[in-house]
Amino acid sequence: RTGLVDEVLPRGGLDGRVAEYVRVLASRSQLTQASAKEFAAGRTDRDAHWAAEARGSTDTAEGVAAFLERR
Repeated sequence: RTGLVDEVLPRGGLDGRVAEYVRVLASRSQLTQASAKEFAAGRTDRDAHWAAEARGSTDTAEGVAAFLERR
């Protein structure tokens, strides 16, 4: 489901929420973020490129470990 409003914050709560969101993004895989950004922009022709990048990266092993450890 896609909505126009994902979250409502109390007055003065935006800065703290933005900082929290930035911390979450910074903790995630740069490779995953780059590929998701391309996909969201409509670039669906680079699946093979991103698959090759993932195979050559430590992000894949870390992602599997994080999933198995439920973190």
